[in-house]
Amino acid sequence: MIETNRADRQNGVQAIGSSTTSRRHEYERYVLWYTSCEDGAVSLTDLSTDLVSWEETVLGVENRAKRLDSVRIKLFHKHVPRLTDDGVVDWYREDGTIYVERTADE
Repeated sequence: MIETNRADRQNGVQAIGSSTTSRRHEYERYVLWYTSCEDGAVSLTDLSTDLVSWEETVLGVENRAKRLDSVRIKLFHKHVPRLTDDGVVDWYREDGTIYVERTADE
């Protein structure tokens, strides 16, 4: 899990949203922010867990177990495939990892 405080995390997700496209779903912006904070591949499980933690602290969403399943399903079936189709991330479904290729100027 990425160690950030609530304000840093919220600002990071908002900044990613405005720097790429405001049409992206909040979960997709979160995926972009999360992967930008990590080196190499991230697991869908870790990403889902961190996203639910963010929802709890920033948005006040409760019922962690139910939310975790819901978030994981939405990421797996909708948001990560969309980011993959757009060429933003690479996703290896077999092992559940998401990878963002870094360019030389990053």
